[in-house]
Amino acid sequence: MFLQDLGFALLRRWYFVLFGVLVTVAGVFGIYQVVPVSYQATASLVLVPPQTAVIEGENPYLYMGALDQALSVLVVKMNSAQVSEPILQKDPNLSYALTKDVATTGPIILIESEAPVDTTALSIVNQVLKQVPPNLVEIQDALGVPKDARITAMTIVQNREAEEVTKKQQRMMIAGAAGGLALTVLVTGLMDKLLTRRKQKRMAKRKVRAVAEEHPIEAIQESRKGIQPARSHSAGGPEIKTTDDGNDPERDVAHPAQVTQSTLIES
Repeated sequence: MFLQDLGFALLRRWYFVLFGVLVTVAGVFGIYQVVPVSYQATASLVLVPPQTAVIEGENPYLYMGALDQALSVLVVKMNSAQVSEPILQKDPNLSYALTKDVATTGPIILIESEAPVDTTALSIVNQVLKQVPPNLVEIQDALGVPKDARITAMTIVQNREAEEVTKKQQRMMIAGAAGGLALTVLVTGLMDKLLTRRKQKRMAKRKVRAVAEEHPIEAIQESRKGIQPARSHSAGGPEIKTTDDGNDPERDVAHPAQVTQSTLIES
């Protein structure tokens, strides 16, 4: 019933709905203008096992399954503030992330960067790729790994052009549209309830006036019901009582002087 009443209210107050929709569209367009798009650049690299871990004549790709632990350590190292701050220069609009490529089973690292400008996104990826080899050497130096047994990294693919990303803009626009439409429905329902109550009050007043004009005497009697009229002499005089018909009971009684005079004449 509530949804049905709300639907009828939206139909009755369609002009409120139209106004709310127009305001919502304007707001969504404003979000589209204010929230800028961003650009994303990607690159992939793979960890290569050392020659000492590969049997002579074997394919090195067959020995990549044991490099997942080294990959995890390298990802943590590259995502740390120690490495990221010099690249991003503490700019909140710039970002990058290294993750294991879940689409493959090998030790492949996916690099993604995001920036307001396409050239900046590409530049970030280049800087990250340059930082991978020295950081890979650093984590192996900490363990004292011999040079001939060290893992290396090789770039597989790198984007030459950054892709436009509109996810943030789209999320903001969807949120703005949903909020605007919800507010339109809420305000329309409240305004319909308020206007309906005012209309009912006006109709009740008109009905009372119509009854008063059609039956004025009954309306006056009803309004004066329970009121007892009373009159009095001037200050110091006796109170004059009236009957129900409004006549003075003492008006019909003869004055005492007149009674005495008529008695003497008769005698």
